Amino acid sequence: MKQAVFVLKLLISAGLLGFLAWRAAREEQFQGIFAGRDYAWFAAAVAVGLLATLVTFFRWYLLARALGLAMRLGETIRVSFIAVFIGLFAFGTLGTDSARAFTAARNSPGKRVEAVASVFVDRLIGLLTMFLLAAGGYYIQSADRWQQLSSPEAKGIQYVVQVSGWAAAAILFGGGVALAAPQILQWSLFERLRTWPVVGQILTRVMEIVRLYRSQPGVLLIGMLLSVGSTLLFALSIYLLAVFYGGNHPSLADHCIIAPISLVANAVPLPGGLGGMETMLDFLYREFTSSQGDPPKGIAVAFAFRFVFLLMAGIGAIVWFAMGKQERESLQSGDLP
Repeated sequence: MKQAVFVLKLLISAGLLGFLAWRAAREEQFQGIFAGRDYAWFAAAVAVGLLATLVTFFRWYLLARALGLAMRLGETIRVSFIAVFIGLFAFGTLGTDSARAFTAARNSPGKRVEAVASVFVDRLIGLLTMFLLAAGGYYIQSADRWQQLSSPEAKGIQYVVQVSGWAAAAILFGGGVALAAPQILQWSLFERLRTWPVVGQILTRVMEIVRLYRSQPGVLLIGMLLSVGSTLLFALSIYLLAVFYGGNHPSLADHCIIAPISLVANAVPLPGGLGGMETMLDFLYREFTSSQGDPPKGIAVAFAFRFVFLLMAGIGAIVWFAMGKQERESLQSGDLP
């Protein structure tokens, strides 16, 4: 069953990428795209993308250390690169979060809950930040700027950005209240919600996380700030790739909206998110450059940004094959101690 699901995801990714490449070829996006380019812009995009990736690794390191997990910074970077490699290629049945949680739990026996919580909070902070930045970018734009995006799909994006932004703000507010006054989670209303099939499991995990991080609220704030920084760096990396390709392209401010939405699409449960980010980035580039003369280069920029991810995964591959066979097998099993 797992193999069938993986094959289905792979086919969906291949179909999306194939369709995008076919449409780009028809629209001449790739014809002469590498001729006469200043590769300093491309190198800068790679460097900024690497810096953004390292910032996300450091964010998890702080969150893990706050819970008393015995994680060294070097080992955190090492296993995080491996997780990027594993997640990109859907290596076996192991996901990126499982690899990180397994390593943290293995280094700190008896702290399995803390290990899982650190990875869960790290992922949650990343997603919440992307939603908030996308919503913030939307609201700082002028009304005239958004009136240019008249297609039904663009209106749908606006709605999703607004709703997700308010939802993320509500979650952050609720988390802050719970950290300041954890007794609220003991009210009868929450006790009844804990009996619900899905909501109860999520609420129980949240309550456990609140308990673990209640004495470390400053770490959560630092984690949010690091997440803002990494997302903005990813936006800058995409923008630098757009400058590298030349022609008309969305502004840097527009990329602060485009990048968070596209990165969320990259989290779609396909192998490495392949296809989701490219589709969203191509669509947003078309919407944000619809009034300009040159054809949009969203697909080309998306594929170039995917190449940046491939370089990060390549570092993870080197680390993966350099480790011992026994350690690779333990990571592949993914069984938390």
